[in-house]
Amino acid sequence: MRLIDITRSQLREAARLRAQTGLRTPDALQLNAARAANCAAFITNDRRLPTIPALPIIQLAAYVCSVSTPL
Repeated sequence: MRLIDITRSQLREAARLRAQTGLRTPDALQLNAARAANCAAFITNDRRLPTIPALPIIQLAAYVCSVSTPL
């Protein structure tokens, strides 16, 4: 994980992404920042996120297995 600065052009691209997909502004900003930073994937538990070209979205819930064993 790392923090990056967001440029004006990235803000414009996030606005385009929001207009194309109906994403909420914070989601569009985060996804666009991850895409601009060439992240390998975006990890989340938000099932509402659409598929974004060039950015795999990994749902944490898909990797959690529920084990019910008594303590």
